[in-house]
Amino acid sequence: MNSECVNEAIGNLYDCIAAPERWQAALSGIAELTDSEIITLAVLDVSSRQARFSCAHGEPHMLEPLLHTYSALMPFYHVLNQFEVDEPLNFEEFCALHGPDGMEVWHDSRIQREWFEPNHLRVGANLLVMKRERTIGAFNTITASDRPLGMGAMGLVRDLAPHIRRAVTIGDLFEKERRRADMFERILESLVHPVIIVTEDMAILYANPSAEPMLRDGHAIRQVSGKLVSSYALAEDAIVHAVKTGHQDEVLLGPIGIDIPLVRNERPSVAHVLPLSRRQSTFALSTSAAAAIFIAAPGGDIMPAIDAVAALFGLTSAEKRVAALVSDGKTRGDIAQQHGVSEHTVKAQLSAIYDKTNTKDQRGLQLLIRELTPPVRREPS
Repeated sequence: MNSECVNEAIGNLYDCIAAPERWQAALSGIAELTDSEIITLAVLDVSSRQARFSCAHGEPHMLEPLLHTYSALMPFYHVLNQFEVDEPLNFEEFCALHGPDGMEVWHDSRIQREWFEPNHLRVGANLLVMKRERTIGAFNTITASDRPLGMGAMGLVRDLAPHIRRAVTIGDLFEKERRRADMFERILESLVHPVIIVTEDMAILYANPSAEPMLRDGHAIRQVSGKLVSSYALAEDAIVHAVKTGHQDEVLLGPIGIDIPLVRNERPSVAHVLPLSRRQSTFALSTSAAAAIFIAAPGGDIMPAIDAVAALFGLTSAEKRVAALVSDGKTRGDIAQQHGVSEHTVKAQLSAIYDKTNTKDQRGLQLLIRELTPPVRREPS
């Protein structure tokens, strides 16, 4: 066998990892080298027998019934796990795995009687390229009935076997990510809500179609030098903080980055920050993606000022309750008595609230909450 042709076939196999659309051409090249009429390659789920990936070379009028009807009727499916990876079996060896009656069972099968015989074809090499608890990968060649697979062709399949296995194994990993990425991208593309994916320093990697007009409008968010910027300063700080915290350690996020009001309005659009650093395998995004920012349009409910404060500064539920009482003019003693805790505990909670909100005392906190209270819109009489 021409070594240059074999090297080209191996190179074509590895090209398929990054470009799965090349599999058919790669199989066609192997078919030519082995004088095969048809070659099939599939990664199958063991329990359902459904193909996670499949590709084939051959005449369409012969492939269509094989792939859509007869492959599911293959009588020796249960013996595939007896194959040794990288070790191709010829037809006789394949039948022997079934037992002494293997040849008889095969010739009585529908796939032999209704597809192989009418098309004047015969089984060639049978190769297992993946063998896992839930998944198998199978490579098969089929030749004309008057041209059985020769020793040279079988030797070539044996030489190619580890390369096919490597390409299929790595390609299967890529394929799972592609499916997830495609699904994720389709969802994002079809979402009515704006979604923007950013790096840790807020550079925009992706904005779905719903986000683009919002960025152009610039009322709540905009793009400045390729970075996402919020028009409302407190929202800007809250989103940047959530993105950086989630990127560094999402466990520390807690309530940070949820329901962030993007404008000073009683019914604002709000942002939710989803950390992505540990979800690269799920979303198959750039490794520099730090967060996805989902934006919900203004709803019918008014956002109370205390909710806005809690969202903007990442207050815990306990801190939010204390801040609400402070806004009502309650003293530290009042709050302690109402909550049934010591004044020392309330002091510690207030200290945390002051630190998060960059205020110094209860009066400063009250002024902040008052500042974030939107003016009541009066309906015309």
